[in-house]
Amino acid sequence: MMTGHAYAIRGHPLTHLALGRIILEMVEFTEEDKIEIEDVLENFDDGNCELKLQQEPFATISTRVQIQLKKLEQNGPTAKLWIQYFRMVTIAKQFIEAERTGNWELHLSSIEQMLPFFHASGHFNYALSSQLYLQDMRQLQSKMNFRDYSNFVEKGFFTIRRLDKFWSGIWSDMTIEQTLMRSMKSIDGLTRSRGITDSVLSKWILGMPIMQRVSEAIEEFTDVLSSSTEQHVDARPTRQARDNDDVEKLLKWFSEHPPFPVLDRIVSLSTGILGGININCHNSQKIGLDRMKAIVGQNFSEISFSRKKRVLALSAITSSGKIADTVIPIDPTLLYQRISFAKESQDQLKKYLEYELAPYPLFLFDKIGLRKSQKSAMYALFQAIEDTITSGDVCYVIDGGFLLHKVVWRKGEIFSFISDKYVKYVQKYYGRKAIIVFDGYSEDIAKKSTKTSERLRRLTKPTSADIFFEESMSATMSQDKFLSNEKNKARLITMLKKKFQNAGYLVKQHEEGYAHHLNSFGNGLGL
Repeated sequence: MMTGHAYAIRGHPLTHLALGRIILEMVEFTEEDKIEIEDVLENFDDGNCELKLQQEPFATISTRVQIQLKKLEQNGPTAKLWIQYFRMVTIAKQFIEAERTGNWELHLSSIEQMLPFFHASGHFNYALSSQLYLQDMRQLQSKMNFRDYSNFVEKGFFTIRRLDKFWSGIWSDMTIEQTLMRSMKSIDGLTRSRGITDSVLSKWILGMPIMQRVSEAIEEFTDVLSSSTEQHVDARPTRQARDNDDVEKLLKWFSEHPPFPVLDRIVSLSTGILGGININCHNSQKIGLDRMKAIVGQNFSEISFSRKKRVLALSAITSSGKIADTVIPIDPTLLYQRISFAKESQDQLKKYLEYELAPYPLFLFDKIGLRKSQKSAMYALFQAIEDTITSGDVCYVIDGGFLLHKVVWRKGEIFSFISDKYVKYVQKYYGRKAIIVFDGYSEDIAKKSTKTSERLRRLTKPTSADIFFEESMSATMSQDKFLSNEKNKARLITMLKKKFQNAGYLVKQHEEGYAHHLNSFGNGLGL
């Protein structure tokens, strides 16, 4: 959201709604509070909704929600980042409301709340121009006569309206796009196979009033009248049904990726990538306020900003470059778009593409980490052994990860029976001299090892809940779902170790990447 790119805003209010539902479920409302909330929702269309929200009961409800937001911020940087995002979308919605309804004070208040985020994200032109704009607008009353100022502020004349509706205010640049530019770029417009010359431009401008009369005459002749309805497009049943479906999808995603985890480090919910101490995007508001205090008293022409002090987002971990000892976040898509725009010929583009444009080799890595390898491709490189192998005095070293999935068990089976299955399988196919080597995962996912990329990749997939089980308990889910959770897998390995050791087998468990230890066992046994 802080990149400033022009994307459709619909996703932000829907995410805001989903987060709001999650937060409200954590707030402890009294029965009186619930009655007040239900009354407002049931009588939302009676016109008194805004008045009710300003009364005392809702001030108490709002206080409870604010207290819950502060509690969630204490969970750690990740939770604080999502609460900050929740507040940023609230500001954006207030800004849209102010422009649509002509609420002057809300308009100024929204811009004032945006200032710290402009400074923190490095949008310095927005930061300076918005600051000057606020200063000028606060002095507007002294520069306008009373009547004009009253119309401008109290009657919403500061916004532009093309329709006589409550929610019809639009921005000045949007007005140009919806009127002049729309007619220029549509069929039979200036940019459609004509060319903008003085003669064509004059004919087009002088013909616009006449075309308006022609359109009215055609409507009257065909008895077809173009009119509008008071209902906003977002309030139609089809749009509401679509929004409700999308919010449910978001809630399902958040149920699998909790947005307010108790963690002391910032983490991406979708990829599981952990941020270092330099990732400080969750403190954007505080950093922005500090930057604002630093320029107080300076002249506009003398103010300079350092890009080194911009906040760093999680994207800086996988998409960043170092220029003059400063880490600069890089958007590969945006970089390629600018190269395509700046090139003057195909030969020049070919020259640009001689350099590495990605922050990492794309054929080896994706946005999560090392790409998943196809083990069968490596197996095809081995030459088949034609000599017959004698199975006399042989000691097998068994991969524990292979064993966990090879022995099949079903939902509802008792864990003591499941562990016996593993022991019987090894006895049947590998004898009693086999050695079983299990992997042991460190709880610190950020710890570098040969398994880090695979573990991060697994975090992006839906996993089952943590199960605390004993031998007398039954499996409450399928094998694949159970083993998708690393903690469940670790508990099962602990149980299997005891079973195999009681059966007389040698069991080893090594942390992170036991392939090396498999080779060590083989060399030690003369294999």
